[in-house]
This record gives sequence, C-alpha cells and structure tokens, in this order.
Amino acid sequence: MGKNYEIIEHTADIGLNIFGKTKQELFQNAARGMFFLITGSFICPEQKNRQYWTVECEASNIDDLLVSWLSELLYIHHTDFVFFDDFIINSLTRQLIQAEVWGGKMKDSSCEIEKEIKAVTYHRLRVFKNDQGLWEANIIFDI
Repeated sequence: MGKNYEIIEHTADIGLNIFGKTKQELFQNAARGMFFLITGSFICPEQKNRQYWTVECEASNIDDLLVSWLSELLYIHHTDFVFFDDFIINSLTRQLIQAEVWGGKMKDSSCEIEKEIKAVTYHRLRVFKNDQGLWEANIIFDI
C-alpha cells in the first residue's frame, strides 16, 4: 500500500481519505494527514524542544473515536500552540485510544500554519475495512 491519505476537496471545507493496514496505522495516518493540512508539510524540520503529550479518548464506536482523537489533537494544537509529527498508539479498541504524541512548539518550528482547521466534523464520516482487508476512513474538516 503506497499512500497513507489523500486530500478531498470540499465546498468551503477540506477532507481526507485515510488508509492503514491496521486500525492503529489508520489513526496515525489520520493525525499525520490533519497536520499535513495544517502545515503543508509532512514533518516540520528542526523542531526544537520536542516533547510529548499523553492522549486518551473514549467514544461509543470507532467512527466517534476517530473524531474524538483528531479533535483532542486539534484542541492541544490550539491551546498549547504545538505541531505534532509523531504518534505512538499504545492501545486502541473500538471505544478507546491511548497514545503518546510528539511535537514542538509552533514558535520554535520552521513550519507555519497554512490552513487553520476549526473543527473535525461528522459530515461524510466513515471508518471501514475495505475488500482487500485494509482500513479506510473518510473525514471532513471545517476550515
């Protein structure tokens, strides 16, 4: 499998089709894709003073968990002024994710905000296993 995600153009918003061999990889790629949309870069080079945050989210199902996961990362991005570029998932079920996310403060980064994501939406949300047994998701972001 060659691609982790692809950008979906949407009227006044933007979205991602996300791919993964496992649920963990799908959730990692969703986070990577969201920060790619924000920064326009795969990794922010020369991030100084890197640190990690512990993230735990619960939800009633896998679709809601993906929204909760990305919303929590977006909340930390907005409140702690960080760009994340590494996502280590320690535990993932259909209703719970526990992870460590690594990144650096925006003021110490050579990256800049290219697109401001306001929210993760439920519009066209779908998490599923495809015919080849790989995980896929579709998600739209409010910009």
